[in-house]
Amino acid sequence: MPSFPDEPDFVLPRPRAASRPRVPKSAFLAGLIFLLFLVAHNAVPLYTDWLWFGEAGYRNVFTTTIAAKTGLFFAFGSLFFTLLFTNLQFARRLAPEKADRFLRERFGPVWAPVMQRGLGWIILAVTLFFSLWAGRLAADNWTQWLEFSHATPFGTADPVFHHDIGFYVFQLPFWSFAVNFLLTTLILTFAGVVAVHVTHRAIDTFAGLPDIAPKVKGQLLILLAAIALTYAVDTRLGSYDLLTSDNGVFSGAGYADLHYRLPILNLQIILLIATALACLVSLRRRSLRWVGLGVGAWLFTGIVIGGVVPGALEKLYVEPNQFTMERDYIARNIRYTRQGFGLDNVQRVNSFAADESLTASGLRANRDTLDNVRLWDYQYLGKLYGQLQTVKNYYKFEQTNVGAGTSYNLDIDRYTIGGRVR
Repeated sequence: MPSFPDEPDFVLPRPRAASRPRVPKSAFLAGLIFLLFLVAHNAVPLYTDWLWFGEAGYRNVFTTTIAAKTGLFFAFGSLFFTLLFTNLQFARRLAPEKADRFLRERFGPVWAPVMQRGLGWIILAVTLFFSLWAGRLAADNWTQWLEFSHATPFGTADPVFHHDIGFYVFQLPFWSFAVNFLLTTLILTFAGVVAVHVTHRAIDTFAGLPDIAPKVKGQLLILLAAIALTYAVDTRLGSYDLLTSDNGVFSGAGYADLHYRLPILNLQIILLIATALACLVSLRRRSLRWVGLGVGAWLFTGIVIGGVVPGALEKLYVEPNQFTMERDYIARNIRYTRQGFGLDNVQRVNSFAADESLTASGLRANRDTLDNVRLWDYQYLGKLYGQLQTVKNYYKFEQTNVGAGTSYNLDIDRYTIGGRVR
């Protein structure tokens, strides 16, 4: 029989499994130290303010402020975290099998699960960071919350929407903030969910068109419906700003606002609600045609009709006949301005006994006052100087913005003339 040689003296080394990385304890320790630093950093000024308000006898003011800030921080921060983290985690669970296959092909069978867990920790860390930011943003609106929770009616309703004036003073600012906060949260959540689905290949392209899994489409449509409904509420609250808009001649809702802008805003609200309903109806349909039509109609109404038509009609139709068409609205502005300043019950006196006893001796006795009476109106003096110097161009008088207009920057000063201050 043929003899075989003995086994070789060397043995090939077996491949060892790659060791899985572990999160170092130093990272947790650093995070804990940073958290303790934040607590200590804020505890010192808080304790100082506690002592100061106590010495001044207003400690209840301090506790009310802290309670309002803390409550808003945790309420809105928790709302932001719940919406964002829950949707991102649900998006990860909807990942198709090809997502795991892609990770295994790219990083190997050992590192693919590690990458999945790492993505989960990254999502948690990012969500916590933005939740802290959202809570801090909400805490800065503590005055609006206290006004909202302690609102008092004025007993007078506005002539357009028929809400009590107290609603606009005390409640509308906080409602606007809360709705804008929810809208921003939903938009960020939608963007994050889309990013997760794209990363997991749940949103892919086929023949140049987006290929979306049915469950993924359902999550995106529900978020779009929520965004549309929230934006409809935000548009409704924004329409109340017409009551305080500046029309150049007066402040408040004018002819163009009530006949053009407000109907277009109401049409946008209807289209947003219809878009939300189209999203919910499309959950059981493959076609997104009605959703696209709703979004397109809303964009066309807001940008083209709402942005161009009211301005053009106001320039071409209202402004040439402004004092005729705006007469009722100007009278309304005057009436409510008088009521706001408490001038609606002023007693008018048409005739009264004037003191006609002013004599030369009285003028001499008040000479210092008369000598310091301002002789020039600086507003018209600035225009006059501007016209004169336009021709000669020796000097240039600076104009500053004052409210909605401009004013010449002319100073009124005191000068010593003949030993007397004038």
